[in-house]
Amino acid sequence: MFPGGESLLLPVVNAFWTGPSLGQIHAACLASFLTVGHRVVLHAYDVPSDIPAGVQLSDANALLPRIALAEYDRPGRYALMSDLIRFRILAAGLGLYVDCDCYCVRPIEDADVIVGWEADGIANGAVLKLPQNSPVLADLLAIGRGFVPPWFSTRRRLLNSLRGLLGFPKPLHAMPWGTVGPAAVSYYIKHHGLDGLVRPRDEFYPLAYDEVERLYDPALSIDDLITPLTKVIHLYNEMLGKMRVDVPHPASPLGRMIAAVGA
Repeated sequence: MFPGGESLLLPVVNAFWTGPSLGQIHAACLASFLTVGHRVVLHAYDVPSDIPAGVQLSDANALLPRIALAEYDRPGRYALMSDLIRFRILAAGLGLYVDCDCYCVRPIEDADVIVGWEADGIANGAVLKLPQNSPVLADLLAIGRGFVPPWFSTRRRLLNSLRGLLGFPKPLHAMPWGTVGPAAVSYYIKHHGLDGLVRPRDEFYPLAYDEVERLYDPALSIDDLITPLTKVIHLYNEMLGKMRVDVPHPASPLGRMIAAVGA
């Protein structure tokens, strides 16, 4: 039972990780979903040394053999691995997908479609669930070598198509950041008329990517970053890395998040 008396049906939370260890922040994020009552499954090719107690481990090879992602299995391309794996998690009907830099503050009730606006017109896939037979998911699963984003300009699409015909398709990792992530999710959500189901920004993305410094401010609390609608705070790992802060102040929102789950 959730505080207030109502019973919530919670989806299984699935995440993906590559590398020998999660690190304190990512471990805290996974633990936060356990804290509010979700079952959590981490899909990985290797066993992280610091996986939180209670998180179930699943071999990611069952979703996509590691060799199929060899060109992305290196620094700077891990986001692409994550993008491609999350679509397979949804296709297998395993539940809800979340990035490992998503911190849960309230349980997420199950639904066929779970996705949120990150900014005006931009839907992020850091928290994502789609039906197995969804045309949006079918289009996302079709992304691979030779993919030509349909939202590119006509000239750009023609040039990319020509490269493919000549046997030199533009690789996914050479495309703009987020092409297989928010750009693709946003385009296909709108293309198939599901934009009316996208959740308000403050449900999953109350903190903008250029506001991550607020996570380190000891003058702020977690409540200063969220609203009554907020279920998840996306921490934007790539932006956190640029902050170059090894240990957050214990009184800062991030310090409190870590302490709250004992990570």
